[in-house]
Amino acid sequence: MKNKVLSLLLAGACVLATAGCTASQDAASLPVVNGGEIPGEESVRFLRAPGNVWEPVSASYDGQEITMRYTLVTDQDWGEIRNYSMFDDFRFVNGHAILSLDTDPAVEVYLRSDGEIIRGNGYEYCYPFASDGRALVKSLRGGWLYVGGSGRMVAAGAATDLDELDLRPVPHCEAAGENMYFYARSLGDFSRLGLMDQRARHLTGLIYKNHGAFTDGLCYAILAEGEHKNVLIDNIGTVQAVLPDDCTWARLDEEGPVICSFGQAGDVYQQLYDRDGNQLNAATFDSIGEFYNGLAIITAGGKMGLIDQEGKVVIEPALTYDQTLYAEGDRAFHPFYMDEDCIVAPLNGKVAIVQIVRG
Repeated sequence: MKNKVLSLLLAGACVLATAGCTASQDAASLPVVNGGEIPGEESVRFLRAPGNVWEPVSASYDGQEITMRYTLVTDQDWGEIRNYSMFDDFRFVNGHAILSLDTDPAVEVYLRSDGEIIRGNGYEYCYPFASDGRALVKSLRGGWLYVGGSGRMVAAGAATDLDELDLRPVPHCEAAGENMYFYARSLGDFSRLGLMDQRARHLTGLIYKNHGAFTDGLCYAILAEGEHKNVLIDNIGTVQAVLPDDCTWARLDEEGPVICSFGQAGDVYQQLYDRDGNQLNAATFDSIGEFYNGLAIITAGGKMGLIDQEGKVVIEPALTYDQTLYAEGDRAFHPFYMDEDCIVAPLNGKVAIVQIVRG
């Protein structure tokens, strides 16, 4: 019942997908909305933000208008979020993103795309919502269960259900996706790695220092020796492309491009390359996020914009977010995922949601 009431309040008072902020609508016109007092569920409050940050930014792209805009700010303090380096915590899957909170005790919660924070009776671990509208969680009381969109239990669960999520560790090996692994000399020595398939066949010797994940049969790897150490390899270890020598890390995106990082802690920037090792755009950004339907977040100086797979900047970084640090304290946090055209970002010390509107 509460969800229906909250939905009506949101529809009448908050700026969401069908209503949207316009250049003439600032935060002063957005009322504060409070959730009802329902036992076992947390109320949700939507806060006003300074008018200028609610101004949407738009551009024409591929025959349609693309707009980035803040839709709401929750009452969840950003400072309570732990493990910023766990990017999946900020990724929307079937309408829900997971946030890990540094509270006492530490808990995980779900952020729904309409802004509601789902806490249930306290979750130690949360896993993404499935398409059937339920998610596996481990409660603070130690039991496993499935919850629905309101956070209430819908079915019993078990630790063995994790097997279906492909989270099982492989001894002496590091999983690299697509049924590929990198094996080490021993459990205590991962200084040199070799490529191995799911049948435990060693495809190469111990020739790598580090590696990324396989995507469409390719993987970023750092060779332990040789003139060019940053390479893309296939699933038998053959080098398919060479990346810049001063690249410190690279990530293959599922939609095609390669994101290369340069510099050292405190002065890191990223650029976009193709899978042949060719630079797509000479511009540098603080970060380039994961692509979703042809676009990815780019950030620079505490502002975000959008770039396409060919390296064309669609929206210059213009939408402001708080500049905060990762849990380690040595790197800045930048919005990364835009799955389902929703972005989790810090704004005025709170957890906020940015929406991408296409057309």
